[in-house]
Amino acid sequence: MSDKFKDLISQGAEAFGKIKDTVEDFVDKNLTEENRERLENLKKKAGEKSAEFETKFKETVDGFSEKINYVKKEDYDELKAKVEELEAKLEALNNKA
Repeated sequence: MSDKFKDLISQGAEAFGKIKDTVEDFVDKNLTEENRERLENLKKKAGEKSAEFETKFKETVDGFSEKINYVKKEDYDELKAKVEELEAKLEALNNKA
């Protein structure tokens, strides 16, 4: 997965965490005891949905990358270095001839 997609997922998770913390702080200051259990159930479901969304998003990104025949930078750099090495060897052989 590319760094841009990893950053996007990371930023989304960070934003979700900040929103969650803000809501929890507000609720802790203003919530009555009778609704606390309902809120805990809601937070649990939200956490599950967040994990589910992240998994589906990752699968979508991976599938898209595969469909467009995306080449990882590390793989590209490795192949580029190998080609340069082979070109140097070929040039050396040509110079001997």
